[in-house]
Amino acid sequence: KMREYVFRIIFIALCCVYGAVGFNPTDPDEPFILAEHLSTKSPYFPLSNSSSQTTLPGCRPIFLNFVARHGARQPSGGDIKALEDLQTFVQQNAAKLNAAKYPWLPSWTTPYTEDQSQDLAAAGELQLYDLAKRLAKDYPDIFDAPLDMFHKSFIIRTSEVERTSRSGNSFALGLFENKGILGPARVKSWFSFTHPKETDRELRFFKACPPFVKDVLDNDATYTQSDLWLDKHTPSIAARISADIGVNITKEQVDSVWKACAWEFALTNESSHWCSLLQKDDFLAFEYREDLKFFYESGYGGSSLGYDIACPLLKNMIDIFEAKIHRDEDYKFERARLRFGHAETIVPFLVMMDIFNDSVRYDANTSMDLIKKRTWRSSMITPFAGNIMIMLYNCSERNDGVPYRVKLIHNEREFHSDYPECQGELYCDYNKFKQHFENQELACNFNQLCGFEPKPTPAPAIVGAVVGAITLVVGVGIGFFGGWRGKHIYERKKSYKQLE
Repeated sequence: KMREYVFRIIFIALCCVYGAVGFNPTDPDEPFILAEHLSTKSPYFPLSNSSSQTTLPGCRPIFLNFVARHGARQPSGGDIKALEDLQTFVQQNAAKLNAAKYPWLPSWTTPYTEDQSQDLAAAGELQLYDLAKRLAKDYPDIFDAPLDMFHKSFIIRTSEVERTSRSGNSFALGLFENKGILGPARVKSWFSFTHPKETDRELRFFKACPPFVKDVLDNDATYTQSDLWLDKHTPSIAARISADIGVNITKEQVDSVWKACAWEFALTNESSHWCSLLQKDDFLAFEYREDLKFFYESGYGGSSLGYDIACPLLKNMIDIFEAKIHRDEDYKFERARLRFGHAETIVPFLVMMDIFNDSVRYDANTSMDLIKKRTWRSSMITPFAGNIMIMLYNCSERNDGVPYRVKLIHNEREFHSDYPECQGELYCDYNKFKQHFENQELACNFNQLCGFEPKPTPAPAIVGAVVGAITLVVGVGIGFFGGWRGKHIYERKKSYKQLE
């Protein structure tokens, strides 16, 4: 009954969502969908369904490499503090606020507490649980494993963080429900593993690489363009909202208004409170601000280090494909590797694979025409529970000289890669797919990229001498155009952490 109640609430909320807030800027005839413009705070809505999943005669899926961002979470400590300050502002000005137009405003209090900072929210649990149910339905060749080997068929890997671990468990519950003997739902227990935060090079590489932290995340120049963009647009937004609510607010408080709106919507589907103070163009301005942050942190606008450090993840995927193709006994039963990480896992991985590359260097002065047409939109690239799948197919029955193929799937939507080797085919020749990455991404050395010195390997003694290993430490620099923004590095660390 509780499950049915929850689904009813979600259904009602979705009905409200898709009828809200203005018009699509790229097509005035299409409705503006708020859920698709909240950057990394966007809730997850599947972009496809089983009826749109194609098949290729003579091919059957044999392995799925999967990586997802965690589901919707509670705000970070930094955002909680910003909303507490917003609450104080409201309380101090309650008598002056336009209660006739916004009756909820004078008594508003923030519902978020520090002790739940960044924890997975109920909405996030449902996002991953439901995703597992849909994938099991859409890809039965992968997920209809023999019950006695079910626990060996699906290996779950998460980063060492509460929200990712629980996201993996929520997905697993959707997958392992009715497969065992435990409890009323007859759940089968599952296996999952992780690595310590400091050394996780597969799912949390962005925090395991000191040069990236120092030269990119802690570098104010990374955020020059996003700051310039916000400085251009928030004064007019602040002026309009001030006139609307009857009290002057600063441009910094406008950012808090947007955060309050985004978190309310992401976690409760509420759009009639803080979101009602913002207009269509405001949402688009804040979305592009967030897109510029990612563009220069780990996207096409910054140092290649920002996405090269995702290479261990791709290497691991290719290694598993090779093991399946060559019938490695260690992978005899495994059908899918299911990984759960962060927005900062998904974005550089997709960039390394040259996906969502508009071949435009976006900045604060990019024309509105290019901004409107961009595919580089974090709202669609990495919403809560956003995911990327690479499916390996056995196509030996086709007898066309291509025994194995791969297909790319992003947020449950199939898409054609632009790799020349694939020649525009949705089902790309696996060997050509691998060839596309062999000379660069698969040849990368994380130790060298990130300045680590591997343990020396002593050489054999020659004339009483031992030849020591020499380690080349690669220093990585980063260059950005635009001026320096003089903000304290601590604020940058805090801002970056809020995205995870």
